[in-house]
Amino acid sequence: MSGIASVVLMIIGLVRDWQNLPSRALLIAGIACFFIAAAKVWTTEHKARLAKEIELEKLTKPDFEITVWGMRISLLKRSAARQSTVFVEHTAVSFWAKVLNRGAPSVLKGWKFTATPPGGTSIDGGAFRYQQTMTLDGPDGLPVDILATDYLVVKGTASPIPTGGQADGFNVFLFPPNMQDTLAIDGTKFVLQLEDVSGKFYYHNTVWKGMPMKAQSR
Repeated sequence: MSGIASVVLMIIGLVRDWQNLPSRALLIAGIACFFIAAAKVWTTEHKARLAKEIELEKLTKPDFEITVWGMRISLLKRSAARQSTVFVEHTAVSFWAKVLNRGAPSVLKGWKFTATPPGGTSIDGGAFRYQQTMTLDGPDGLPVDILATDYLVVKGTASPIPTGGQADGFNVFLFPPNMQDTLAIDGTKFVLQLEDVSGKFYYHNTVWKGMPMKAQSR
């Protein structure tokens, strides 16, 4: 009922003497209608304001969604220096990842990758920015070349991920040597953490189940 009708009911309740209906009843009904109408107007305006705020947030703040697939645990050997015949061994966790941005354009401001074996403590992996083509043994035993331009962190930091756009690429994180068997235990939890320009963090959890795959750089 509208506010005008509420006022009319209040006036009728004050000036008319109804035989079958006390004036107080009309007065109370009018007041109730007035507050109900006011509450309805406030609720409508509040919903409209929240919708505008959500729309504005989509235009001004990034909103990432992370997908991870093809994770592998491997032994990675790389030369200690250019033209060096000395190689350094690492336990490497590699995977493909896609970052979909549903909000405002943003680059990848920061990233972190941790591994937690069952019953163990969390271990941070160091991001490996490979400069040359890296060759992996694929599931069918044939070599697979991963280009330096496939590196997700390079793609995600070179230019902002546009609204509705995505950045996908390869990732390699290095752990201490001789940890391949430890990380390859079923139930090991891997967490990829990404940060956007507004300081918001996004997480993707992967529980390990599978067999390690050999890898080496060349």
